[in-house]
Amino acid sequence: MKRLGSTAGRLGRPKLHSTDEEIDILAYFCSHSHSSVRTAASEMNVPPTTVWRILRRNKWHPFSIHGVQGKEPTDYSSRLDFCNRALNQEDANPSFL
Repeated sequence: MKRLGSTAGRLGRPKLHSTDEEIDILAYFCSHSHSSVRTAASEMNVPPTTVWRILRRNKWHPFSIHGVQGKEPTDYSSRLDFCNRALNQEDANPSFL
């Protein structure tokens, strides 16, 4: 029995990208490991959803840095105090750290 809408025994929409395009996208992220999906998509002239789909299929995750704490010049003395306390604790108890 033939299924409606299927191509080569698969259901759903046919693949819109080629294997070469998939290899190019994976190679892009190998050489630009800190790039975003949007940047890669615009540089490679493909939709961002295609890039996401290819990365997910290959169990890759785009890397992005999210700054959650800012360092202020006034933080220096408190960080130094913390380090000195930690070193003193390490002297008193070698398994502290």
